[in-house]
Amino acid sequence: MQAIANNPGFLMMENVSEILSKKNIGNFRKWCNVLEDTGCVNQVYTLDAKGFGVPQMRVRTYMISVQAG
Repeated sequence: MQAIANNPGFLMMENVSEILSKKNIGNFRKWCNVLEDTGCVNQVYTLDAKGFGVPQMRVRTYMISVQAG
């Protein structure tokens, strides 16, 4: 695949951490591969709101994708 025309050069994805579960990891990896095929580098983080001073447990998975080169 080629890079997408008029692409802003980055993408931020937020989802529930279940996206990385056994049931969903295959689809998540396919999405990562699509982005990599367009020249993106992906970094995945799983964060919990309680680690940032918020009085609740709220685990989310984030992926930052940046167009390389």
